Amino acid sequence: MNKYIEISNELRNHILKDNLYHPNDQLPCEKDLCIQYGASKMTIKKALDILVDEGLIYKKRGHGTFVKGLSQQQLDIMEENLCNTQQALTGFSRQYAKEAVTSTVLEFSVIPPTPKIASNLHITEEDFVYKIIRVRNRNGVPCVIEETYMPIDLIPGLKMAHLESSIYAYIRQTLHYEIQSSHVRIRAKGASEFIARNLQLEPGSPVAVVEQIAFLDNGMPFEYSFSTHKADLFDFSAVIVKKIP
Repeated sequence: MNKYIEISNELRNHILKDNLYHPNDQLPCEKDLCIQYGASKMTIKKALDILVDEGLIYKKRGHGTFVKGLSQQQLDIMEENLCNTQQALTGFSRQYAKEAVTSTVLEFSVIPPTPKIASNLHITEEDFVYKIIRVRNRNGVPCVIEETYMPIDLIPGLKMAHLESSIYAYIRQTLHYEIQSSHVRIRAKGASEFIARNLQLEPGSPVAVVEQIAFLDNGMPFEYSFSTHKADLFDFSAVIVKKIP
């Protein structure tokens, strides 16, 4: 793990869990943090920028860096949201590990990518990808339909057994890759007949579609996917931060 990520994680815990820093408290200056963590000024800046982007701290020019004046309820919600985000990168099976999670595979094939798929996965149209469509069930209830594309060269050896359990576990435990981040786009739509049938909905019922490009810690995109969720089981929240040019 990159050092700036480790530092941002520790500072975040000091605010959200350890109560070392409270709302409106000033953090140590960058010079002191450099000494504390044995890190360069650029590393500290990148660590603090992560927390600024999360809406947890803010920088006041000429004065320093401060914890935002959030209520305890807001801090609790932020901690829960960050936890949910981190869990999402571990995959559906680990996210709901305390429940009975099963997968029904509707399609597993190898195809040449469309131009859009190739572009999002940083491959050529002459390369090949897995196409995977499966229904994810929690306690016997269908909750999500996933349509996933992965480059064969990057994720070799994928088998039906992995699809029926956890692809992300195979990526981490067998291929020894680290999954680091994802870019998502969320939109609402009416369920098609195919979606309605497999999620046990009426056609046209509202669903949430999450379009995602997921990345390994080496910066390579390994997954381009569309996850269609039942509207009553989908919850999303975010912190919006203004970027200073």
